[in-house]
Amino acid sequence: MVDVDARVFDRHGTPVHYWDVGSGPISVVMTHGAGGDHTSFAPQVEPLAAAGFRVITWDTPPFGASRPTTAPFTGRGARDDLIALVDHLGLDLPVLVGQSLGGGISQAAVRARPDRFAGLVVLGAPWITGPLRRGERVPLRRAASALSVLPTPLIHRLMVRLVAGSSPNPQLRPLVLDLLRRATRTELLQAVRAGGELLDPDPTYRTPVPLCLIRGERDTTFQVHRIGPRWAAAEGIREVVVPDAGHVANLDNPEVVTAALIAFLLSLPSRLDPTNSPAAEGGQADLSQ
Repeated sequence: MVDVDARVFDRHGTPVHYWDVGSGPISVVMTHGAGGDHTSFAPQVEPLAAAGFRVITWDTPPFGASRPTTAPFTGRGARDDLIALVDHLGLDLPVLVGQSLGGGISQAAVRARPDRFAGLVVLGAPWITGPLRRGERVPLRRAASALSVLPTPLIHRLMVRLVAGSSPNPQLRPLVLDLLRRATRTELLQAVRAGGELLDPDPTYRTPVPLCLIRGERDTTFQVHRIGPRWAAAEGIREVVVPDAGHVANLDNPEVVTAALIAFLLSLPSRLDPTNSPAAEGGQADLSQ
């Protein structure tokens, strides 16, 4: 077992909680999806730390322990909170990992401060700068408005279906519902709205740091099964499609996602000496798995 260092820092009066595990030349900062918290990455933390990486997970305000907040949740605000966390920890070129909304937040952080990061991993999230088609763009931008007219229990039900409906894991639905019920109605609607706010198409933009795209083979949430292959082709990389997994692939099939993460981290140039990492003893993993 690895030691977990739970800490908090103040961000404009909001207590931002984060968990700092392991050590190594590469730090990994993991950002969860809408309504979730740091436990979304629980299956990945210990293996990554054991492989020689420093792993930081956090609760994006106003979710998890990072409450009460002093400002509404927005995509830009969450992006700035992520950058502030990296600055607070004094991390030297960390790698960002984001799932769903966390993937959009992580993309936005890299776009705003490309000099601060060594790599980006996006799990099951839309391409925020990509040329999205109308059927891919409109649901993201109008989802909050559509949900706002519904009673809260129905919002919970629809969000559970959105997040866990494609999952083969029957335990994921009650887990997601429990997390959603901890947030207020306003906070959930703000989080859904933030996904649309982060969209900022730019046909000429390419990710300025090494990029890894991961999605579950069953994931159709916000059309990521259509967007992902186009994005990978535009960036000239191979998308990692996780078998037997839905939108939250890192919980549905954690071993495959963890292996893909370690392989990507080991592939980053010069900053990691593979001879110092237990994960490197058998050579780098195949990202195409």
